[in-house]
Amino acid sequence: MRQLAGALVVCLATSFEPAYQALAQGFTDPLDTPALLHREALDSLPVQALASLGGDKLIAVGMRGVILLSEDGGIHWRQVQAPVGSDLLDLSFVSSQQGWVVGQDGVILASSDGGNTWTKQLDGRQALDQLTRYYRENSGLDEQVRDGLVQQLETNLGTGPVLPFLSVHFSGANDGLASGPFGMLVASEDGGQHWRPALHEIDNPDFLHLNAIGQVGDQLFIASEQGVVFKADVRERHFRPVTTGHVGSFFSIAGHGDVVLAGGLGGVLYASHNRGESWAALSTPLTQLVTRIEFDPQAQRFIAISAGGEVLSIAADLHESSLQPARAPMLYTDVARLPGRLVFASIQGITRDSTDKLQSQEGKQ
Repeated sequence: MRQLAGALVVCLATSFEPAYQALAQGFTDPLDTPALLHREALDSLPVQALASLGGDKLIAVGMRGVILLSEDGGIHWRQVQAPVGSDLLDLSFVSSQQGWVVGQDGVILASSDGGNTWTKQLDGRQALDQLTRYYRENSGLDEQVRDGLVQQLETNLGTGPVLPFLSVHFSGANDGLASGPFGMLVASEDGGQHWRPALHEIDNPDFLHLNAIGQVGDQLFIASEQGVVFKADVRERHFRPVTTGHVGSFFSIAGHGDVVLAGGLGGVLYASHNRGESWAALSTPLTQLVTRIEFDPQAQRFIAISAGGEVLSIAADLHESSLQPARAPMLYTDVARLPGRLVFASIQGITRDSTDKLQSQEGKQ
C-alpha cells in the first residue's frame, strides 16, 4: 500500500489537544469553524511551515488553522484569525504582503496584507464540481483523456473534503500551483481568484502523490513517489517525470543554478548537477525523514532538516557538509535563516538557534 504523503507529520500532530475540549461533545466541520485563538504559549503550538517575509518578520502556520506572525525574528509571536480550523501544511509568499497557505480539507487561503487577514479561495467541498466542470467543458482535450481525469477527480473528491493540499508555490503574483496526494494538481493564473485542475499538465498516469513543489531558476520541480521527480519549464509548465534511481518517496526539493537536491525517508538525499536531468545518491549522515531543504543564497549553503531534529548544512557545490546533531527529540518541519540565527518549525513548536554553532561545525570539516 502506498504511503500517504505527509502522513507522518500530520498523524504525529493529532496528539496535540490545546483548548479543543469544548468541541469534544460533537463534531464541528473545520471548514465551518474559524481557528481557535490561543492566548499563551504560542511558540509551543505545532507548526508545519515557516517563511521569512523580509527583515525580522516571520510567518508560521500549523495545526487546526494556526497562523502566527513575528516581527522580531521569532522571539515573540501573535496569532491572527484564520477562516478555517483545518490543519495548514504549506505556504508560499511572493512578497512581504502577498501569500497563500494550503492544508487539509483541500483548503487554499490567501492574504494580501502580510498575513494579517486571510480569505478562503478553495476547499474540498467546492473542488469536485469546480474541477470536474472545467474538464467537461474543455473541448481541447482528447475525450478519453478528459474522461480519465474526471474519473480520478471523482475518486479523489467524491467522498468529500478528505484529501489535503500538501504544497503550494507561486512563481509570481499570478501564477500558482498546489499539489497533493493521488496526483492532485491545481493551477491559477490570477493570484488564486480562480483555480482549475492541472492533472493534464503532468505526465503522471499512475497519479503518484505530489509531495512538494520547488522552483530552481526557470524550472519547476515536484518531489514525488517511487523515486520520481517531475520537471517543467516555468513558462510552458508541462511536467515530465525524471527517474532518479531511488525506490522511495521524496518529500522535499530545492536548488540553485544547475544543482537540485531532493530528500526523503531515512535521511536520503539525491542530487542533480544538470538541472534535474540525472540524479545520484548523496552520502549523508542524516538518519530520519528529510522534511525540508532550503537553499540560502547569501550563505551559499543548503540546509536540510529532519523529523529527528537533525540539521545538515551542505555547501552549494555539495562537496562538503556538516551535521548539527539533534539537541532534543524534535520533529522539524521547516526552517528559516535570518541574520545570525536559524528559526525552526516543528510539531513541538518554534525554536531559535544561533548560526554560530553551525558555522563552528562547518569550520571543522
